[in-house]
Amino acid sequence: MLSKSTRPQGTALRTTLRISAALAVLLATAGCVDSPEQPAASKVTRPPVESSPASPTPNLQSESATSSPTTGDSAAKNTLVEAFPKDLIPLTDDADVLVSDLETTDGTVSISLVATTKASPKQALKFYDEALTKHKFEALESNSAKGAASRTYTRGQGTETVNISVVESGSTTTVTIGAHLSPDSVDNT
Repeated sequence: MLSKSTRPQGTALRTTLRISAALAVLLATAGCVDSPEQPAASKVTRPPVESSPASPTPNLQSESATSSPTTGDSAAKNTLVEAFPKDLIPLTDDADVLVSDLETTDGTVSISLVATTKASPKQALKFYDEALTKHKFEALESNSAKGAASRTYTRGQGTETVNISVVESGSTTTVTIGAHLSPDSVDNT
């Protein structure tokens, strides 16, 4: 039996993979926009490449992760999932939800969200600083680079975490949120 302070590895892995997939899609589509700074592509023909037989895809989930009881799984595109704790983790007024997900496994509620806003990355993080500290979360670490930033929040002796990444792309900022919360926190919002 897992203690309350132990986060299930399978849930963390699935949430990380979902967030990574969402970011990969965003980065791939960001490269599809024409930019005057990029030279026009030249037409080059290449000989066809012979394909080799596909190798089997490794199973990234451990046996315990695949056998863990999971309840309340839901995902939604262009809207929040029904049970999303928007009082605990709110959205900016102008947010456009791209995808949201909520999964309950072994006493942990895992939430992921990708949305866009017209707020700058700095403004978006300030919004979440104020919202999460109001709910007794503490900002632990922050990383930033030109047009991008991330911050991690925790409470309950580290048993609940919220990770927020913001990336500026043109006139919008993409906000990606991953959270691991206790069911009581989600039920009380």
